Amino acid sequence: MVIKIVVIMIVVLGTVYYLDASKLFSFDEDHVEKRWDGIYKFTNENEIDLLILGNSKTYCGINPKTMSSILGLNTFVLATPNGSLSQCYYNLREGLTICKPKIVAIEVSTLNSTIMADKEGSGKSFLYKDFDARRNIYEKVITTPRWFDIEEYAFAWSTSIRNHNFLFTNTEQIEKNKEKTEVVNNKLYLGRYVRFTSGIKDSILNIYESDGPAVDGDSLTISDEQLNSLQLLIDLLEDNNIQPVFFTIPVYKDHIENYNTRYELLSNLIEKKYGYELFDFQQFYQEDMLTPDCFENTYGNQHMTYLGSLIVTYSLSDSIQNSTNSAGLPNRKADQVWHNMFYGEESYFYNNPMILGNKVLFVQNEIVTENFTIKEVGIVQEEKVKIIMAKIPKSYILESEKEDLEVRMIVDVKLKGKPQRIQVNLPFNKYHIPGEQYIYSIPANDIEFIKILQTKVVNTKLSAPTI
Repeated sequence: MVIKIVVIMIVVLGTVYYLDASKLFSFDEDHVEKRWDGIYKFTNENEIDLLILGNSKTYCGINPKTMSSILGLNTFVLATPNGSLSQCYYNLREGLTICKPKIVAIEVSTLNSTIMADKEGSGKSFLYKDFDARRNIYEKVITTPRWFDIEEYAFAWSTSIRNHNFLFTNTEQIEKNKEKTEVVNNKLYLGRYVRFTSGIKDSILNIYESDGPAVDGDSLTISDEQLNSLQLLIDLLEDNNIQPVFFTIPVYKDHIENYNTRYELLSNLIEKKYGYELFDFQQFYQEDMLTPDCFENTYGNQHMTYLGSLIVTYSLSDSIQNSTNSAGLPNRKADQVWHNMFYGEESYFYNNPMILGNKVLFVQNEIVTENFTIKEVGIVQEEKVKIIMAKIPKSYILESEKEDLEVRMIVDVKLKGKPQRIQVNLPFNKYHIPGEQYIYSIPANDIEFIKILQTKVVNTKLSAPTI
């Protein structure tokens, strides 16, 4: 009888293992699985210098390729939907088995009122996905009782048990999974997820006007569970000689009221109790930069758009670069291997020299005008977009005038293959602001530069539209 029971158990467990391994009952790969696969793949050959933890606000609000290009680092965003600091802690434990970053940056909306046992609906679904995507068996065993009730253990460990209802409700997904073949993708992936590309529309702005803010900072509390996780996370980082920094990704200025209450709570906890830096971009809101086009068009749980993420990414990069924590960071901009990896990736040419090559289609250096010396003018191919950009050292330009200036050039070009002489006007780019230069740029479309004949930098409030 005992032998029979053992045999039945082996057959059942073997069947479950086979079904899980074949992913017959899995949904299509999403960004959660892609992120965990990405960090394992990246760390096979590279070190991570800066690891960023958080939730959906983080992977929508921080661009790791841009941050890497600014700082000369390898940056990875290991964030999860609906994530709390408890998830960040256990995900960090697994992350540290494959990498040893110099700095870990934690987005503090994860310090919230969440209690893991109370998660349900989409929150529980995201938790299963996060757990399922992880690879380290020992760390998953440690995590299981912290994330799930005992009756949920089998669902957490087995997609075929969790999603067995596919047999009755989603046979199309099973058939699709049967036909899947492994696709090898060699593109550089650092945990980013671009979700929103357009900003707040008038309909939502009108709701702010009529109903007021969606969130009250007085109500944003932190559960004891998350406070305990914060202590565990800081202890883990200190034991590994890793410097923590904390930051806040902002929501639209009219989305929240009484934020100072939340800021004081975070500041007292992070800066006064633990003695670590807090870069709070909500409390110190850049109103001239963070306009409605920087935020998701919703009155609910709000994220940043792609444009908004650039502003916050530059702000966080600048804060880290100027902090006392930056002393131990490497400078990979002296490493040609690093340049080869990031060459032509998003934001690379805004933050690194344009050197003629397969991604730099035209470049001219040190163009002297009557009032400025332009460091570089070039046409670059950045992922799917061609860009004409000019870089002017900040030392030439007053801070108050930068947005009023425009680079104007008379250029011999080929436009859709036909030779022409045209004027090209490059306005200020407020979304890319490297440390030492201002960028003036436009999309290049089907234009090919042959020769720059004349260049001026003009104040658009004082000058005619042509040169």
